[in-house]
Parts: sequence; structure tokens; C-alpha cells
Amino acid sequence: MNMYQRGGIWHSGFRVDGKLVQRSLKTPDRKQAEKIEAHLRLLYLAGARETAQKFEMAVSMPLTVREAFERFKAERPNMVSNDMTKRDGISINNLVPFFGGFMLDEVNSAMISKYKQIRYAQKVSGATINREISGLSVMFNMAVREWGVAKSNPCQGIRKEKETPRDRYLSHEEEARLLDKAPAWMREVILFALNTGIRQDAIFALRWENVDFFRQNITIRAVTNKRHIPQILPMTGAVFTMLKRLFAERGGSSPWVFPNRKGGRRIGAGWFGKKWRKITSDAGIEDFHFHDLRHTFATRLIQGGTDLFTVSKLLGHKSITTTMRYLHHIVDQLRKGLAPLNVAPVLEFVDKSVDSGKKEGGAGG
Repeated sequence: MNMYQRGGIWHSGFRVDGKLVQRSLKTPDRKQAEKIEAHLRLLYLAGARETAQKFEMAVSMPLTVREAFERFKAERPNMVSNDMTKRDGISINNLVPFFGGFMLDEVNSAMISKYKQIRYAQKVSGATINREISGLSVMFNMAVREWGVAKSNPCQGIRKEKETPRDRYLSHEEEARLLDKAPAWMREVILFALNTGIRQDAIFALRWENVDFFRQNITIRAVTNKRHIPQILPMTGAVFTMLKRLFAERGGSSPWVFPNRKGGRRIGAGWFGKKWRKITSDAGIEDFHFHDLRHTFATRLIQGGTDLFTVSKLLGHKSITTTMRYLHHIVDQLRKGLAPLNVAPVLEFVDKSVDSGKKEGGAGG
């Protein structure tokens, strides 16, 4: 076996000490592939495997977007949460069919614009397109700054699509129905989310070592935090009481605060998602995602009079601008504050003024 093409990219296969070595030469250009293949053969035959592997990652070996994403998928999970890794995978599956066959340095802003048009034609939301382009941008940043296999990031300067913020939160009546249908272990997770605002992935990644009963704090580890930095949150009295009980019941049987029902392992997001959809359906609650419990947490704080800055810090937002999505709930709260002004004498005077104005208008006509 010598050189051959797969998906437009040249590959090489040769034997070293009887073992087959197969490598992508990472280029559609035959002459360049022949030079790379010859150098690789010499390194492997000389026993310099480590040097050969470094050479394979060198700048002189351009990558296709598909190959770059393969490397990205191998390295990215070490930097982000499981939830983020899952979202990356979904975005990559949509990006690769369009960009996969191009070399990194062939991708430009016009191609990205075309991709966005195609996705809109497929009835995809602006928020989804933004996530996909963001994933493409992160990969290019790694290719430029860490791998040295791309000259620039073509996503820089690309306009973000308009998003409609989701504003679904749980009413107290819906909460009662949801808790009634949920099994005991899920009720614990729901109540914890409603009283902390912590994201699903961080909840499932929470370990007993992250719970400080003395200071009554919870630490969200950097690897499970969307901002990739540790976050310390205070417990409410209800959360403190629940966690003390859970620790007394099972603290020594599993490192996870909320383990699965089998073997005390971490709860899987896919498995939990199926259970969640069934419970919300049984409770007759429509269009409600687990992440909406976080929105419920924030909405209730705002409606209860908590200032926007405090809510922003509790949610772990980098900027208070992100928290501004809940601003209309503050306006609703302010409107309630005006209730004492709606007294009978004032309303009666307003009604008389309106009637008087109508009569004067009629006479002038």
C-alpha cells in the first residue's frame, strides 16, 4: 500500500518492522503529499516515531476543516464541561457537511455567510446559527494560536444573528404538579435547581467535596462552569437542610451529590433528558426545559425585589448585560409598587377629567 486518496485528501500506508502505518498526508495536492510521505517514511524507518508524530502536527501540514474538527473533538473535552462538549458535537455535525472538505485557510467570510443562508433556509433559529459559528470560531482560534496550522480566524468580524431570549419560567401551580409527578430522586434535583439557579451539567458534576457545610457554600468547579472559572454560591436554608439530609443518607456511598440510581455513578444527561420529558408530559407542562428552572430562579428573585446586580452574581454572568433579559420583571414589580396611588378619589377625578374633555371637544366641533 502506498499513497491513496480519501475524500479528496492524500493518505499513505507503509510497513515498519512488519506493522502497517497509515497516515493522512493532510493535503489534496499530490506533489506536496509525495514530499510529506517521503519524509514520514524516513522518520519512521529510522525509528524516530516521536519526531514523526511532531512532524505530522507541524505547520507545513495543512488540515481540512474535517480533520481540524477531529483534533478539536479530541482536545476540547479536557477544557469544558460535558454539556458544552455535547453542544460542540451537535454543531460540528452540522458544520462538517458544508465546510469539511475545505482546507482551513480556504474558509472565508463569504463562505460563512453562505452557510448562514443555507441554515436559515432549513428553518434554523438565529440562536442555533450563532452557536454553530461560535463553535467554528473556537476551533479556528485553537488552529491559529495553539496548533499553528491556520493563519487567521475567518469568523472574526462576522455579525451575530438576532436572538429572541427564551422567557419561560415555572408558575407555582406548575411547580406543584411537576413535583407531584416526579420521583423522589428527581424532586431533589428540581428543588436544588430552583433554589440555586445552577445549570444542569454543573448539578450532575457536583461532588460532596464541593459542599462546605460549615460556611454553607457550594463551589462550582471551573471545568463545569460555563465561564471556566470557579464560582462560590451561598446555600439557602432549604438547600442546606436538604443537603445535610442527603449526606447523612448516602454521603459515603458516592462522591456525587446527585448520583444515579444504579451504582452511585454520575447521572447521564441523555438518560435524564428522557426522564425529564416524561415527567413534564405527565404533569401536563408544555414547552418547559430543565434550563428553564434557572430562569425560574432568576425571575422569582427579581419579582421578589432582589436587585439586578445580585441576581447577575448568583447566576455567574460575566456581564450584567446578560442579566438585563429579566429587566421586564423589574418593571412589573415597579408597577405593583404604584398600587397605593390607584386610590378611589384619584381615579374618580381622572374619570371626571376625561368626561369633561369629551364635552369640550364636542362643543368646539
